[in-house]
Amino acid sequence: MQIKHIFLIILFFSLSVLCFSQQKDQKSIINIESAQKSEYKKDASTGDDSIVLTGQVKISVTKGSNKTTIQADKVNYNRASEMLFAEGNVKLVQSDSSSGGEEITADSLLFNTSTLEGIFDNGRRSEERRVGKE
Repeated sequence: MQIKHIFLIILFFSLSVLCFSQQKDQKSIINIESAQKSEYKKDASTGDDSIVLTGQVKISVTKGSNKTTIQADKVNYNRASEMLFAEGNVKLVQSDSSSGGEEITADSLLFNTSTLEGIFDNGRRSEERRVGKE
């Protein structure tokens, strides 16, 4: 009986690690939905390429079942580091197909498009939860 429980625990752990590693290996898809102006810049010190978007910018970042939409006055995206800096009237909406989502407004946002994690300046958060059918 104990061997069966140990086997189930190992199986569950193995499946959890597999699911986590598949999510980690997935690439983020970045879609520029709107911007009034766009330009490419090269950082003089690092040589990294950046995309600078200004004017009613709206970007979506999709990774697996997670979708993050970012709106701002200006967005600077460093392609090499996969870091995005948004400033001015920042709004981030993050949704997951199973758990609902959250909305954050802030003055500025530093966002990692690979890990979907961010740091907000003067942020405010609200959350929406999905309720299952009864």
